[in-house]
Amino acid sequence: LHNHGTETVNLAGVSLTDDRERLAKWTFPETQLEPGQFLIVHMSGKDRRAGGEPLHASFALRGKGDYLGLIASDGKTVIDELAPMGFSPAKRVAKRKHPSGDPSLPLPAKPTSSHSSVQ
Repeated sequence: LHNHGTETVNLAGVSLTDDRERLAKWTFPETQLEPGQFLIVHMSGKDRRAGGEPLHASFALRGKGDYLGLIASDGKTVIDELAPMGFSPAKRVAKRKHPSGDPSLPLPAKPTSSHSSVQ
């Protein structure tokens, strides 16, 4: 995730899902995402949410064009989604899109793990 806004975003209650029928599948713990900050959530199936530690969703992407949705804290509103995602398990690299959704714009700098700076 990337906060390309000018204000800190609290991700508490926001969810990730790989299932359009179960939108609130994995919910973020209290996590502040500062302006310009990147946050990596591993799609490992390990379900790890401890503060200050790397985050791991409770589901794993299979690598065959899985759906990935970012869901608002109301559990219903889709903030953003990727479908299919185009995940490559061999390379452990996922396709990214520009934060605005415009495919003609260049991507921001490559994200790095930022769990140590998340409060």
